[in-house]
Amino acid sequence: MTRPAPLALALALALAALAPCPAHASGFMIAEQSPVAGGTGGAAVARADDPGAAWYNPAALADGSGWRISAGVLLAFPEITAEDLDGKWRAQTANSPPSTPPHLYLSHARGSWVAGLSFNVPFGSRVKWPGVWTGRFEIVSSRLQSFRLAPFFGWRFGQVRIAAGFHLDITQLQVEKSLDFVDQEGTVALDLNGVSAGGHVSLHLQLLDGLALAASYKSRTVLELSGTAAFDDVPLAFQGKAHDQTATAKYTLPDLITVGAHYTPHPKVSIALDAGLVVWSVYGALDVDFADDATTDLHQEARWQTMPYVRGGAEVRPLTWLTLRAGLFYDPTPIPGETLAPSSPDSDRLGFSAGLGVKLPYGFSIDAFYTHVLMLGQPSTSAENLHADYGGGIHLAGIGVGWRSASIK
Repeated sequence: MTRPAPLALALALALAALAPCPAHASGFMIAEQSPVAGGTGGAAVARADDPGAAWYNPAALADGSGWRISAGVLLAFPEITAEDLDGKWRAQTANSPPSTPPHLYLSHARGSWVAGLSFNVPFGSRVKWPGVWTGRFEIVSSRLQSFRLAPFFGWRFGQVRIAAGFHLDITQLQVEKSLDFVDQEGTVALDLNGVSAGGHVSLHLQLLDGLALAASYKSRTVLELSGTAAFDDVPLAFQGKAHDQTATAKYTLPDLITVGAHYTPHPKVSIALDAGLVVWSVYGALDVDFADDATTDLHQEARWQTMPYVRGGAEVRPLTWLTLRAGLFYDPTPIPGETLAPSSPDSDRLGFSAGLGVKLPYGFSIDAFYTHVLMLGQPSTSAENLHADYGGGIHLAGIGVGWRSASIK
């Protein structure tokens, strides 16, 4: 790769890494938000027996069944590879502690109404490339966490249940990369934070015994990030422009639209199917503004595309206290080849999941799952970013503890 010399180009590339790096579902959405849903490939929008419905579809919880509480954590181990299109080099993300996004769901349903909240990390990623790899001038490490607090209220009208509420996103983005100053290398580290808000609405229809249909919409939120840009090992000749200062950035978290069905053909067997859209087209470009006018600001084209996904799974209950689950999903990438970069090394995803649930005394339960995600591979065709073919895989595991009160319909 040609080493950039002009300072303006070096600083522009310094901030190119701000594009969040995918690590879970395509883009940087985390689909596995409960261990119950994780076991069935993430398909959960129409099921009402999971406390995680507080995230997937709060309306499903308006069944008069009292308290539901669930708390847990997801572990994500990305193994992403980048290989030169001519086969001259190959790199893999460095070993690092796994991402550990948590979740907490709380709801209370009585009579025809339900109220509750969800707290989770629906958008996030973490990647760390080797410190001396070929693409270090584009990215060394990136970490995105967007915590979402979403209270809701719902009501049941016969077989129809509806719910709505707002959500508050608290986001942190940390990026580190190397800088090329011709005969010396430096580094830049960014730490940006922001808060944004949106809304959500959901619908649940219990059409027949054993069959439920549902839909959920979660709105986009516009992130206004601000924080610091810390430069290190900068030659004296460049310190007038490449010095520690504040910076701001703006981009939008996408709308989430999901429809699905949950079918129970037998008391010991159920099937779940979800289809949805992630409106990634709201992420058209990244703009970063430095406090010092002498430092080159950044406008980076992203041109991500709105993409559908499909998730499905089944569970069986061979014993009254034991549930076994399995699932499958396909997530096409929203990132076109012309903007694909090591800061967003994405490709179409195919995933397989397995899980189990154990009922305990006094209304408690434990659920766990494992998912293996295959990245099917995608080459970069960008004229500005590192030319490489990106692939690899991701290991996901999750565990949670739940509690339900006795029915008080």
